[in-house]
Amino acid sequence: MRFVKWMASAAAVAAVFAAAALMAAQTRPSAGASLEGTRWMVTVTPDEHARAKGEKPFEDTLVFESNKVTMTECAKHGFGASGFKQSKTKEGMSFQTTQESAAEGESTWKGDVSGDSIRGTMKWKKKDGAVLHYTFEGKKATG
Repeated sequence: MRFVKWMASAAAVAAVFAAAALMAAQTRPSAGASLEGTRWMVTVTPDEHARAKGEKPFEDTLVFESNKVTMTECAKHGFGASGFKQSKTKEGMSFQTTQESAAEGESTWKGDVSGDSIRGTMKWKKKDGAVLHYTFEGKKATG
């Protein structure tokens, strides 16, 4: 009788651990749910205030590799690759990164990815203290 009770207790404990492991697996992004190794072609558009300061829309490519993100056009102005935070959302993924340029200041990018689409905001705090705001949107690059 003791053996039967012990087996029932062991089975109950195993079931609890299995349920906890299943719940943990469901809350983690799957192996494919990562921005790592992806490239995104985006159009970056200044808001009305930034346009009044002479800013114009531009095309950029966001490259996520080696746990960093590079904005290829911004890199031409000294903004180096930076680490990024990403998290799984109901619709896909979100990310955030801040890049610095010794000559141009600091830019903070926040974006959301859903399927092959990306959109978000960029805030550029220039060296002189001016803050400019942009939006961006685009598609996943192929090939």
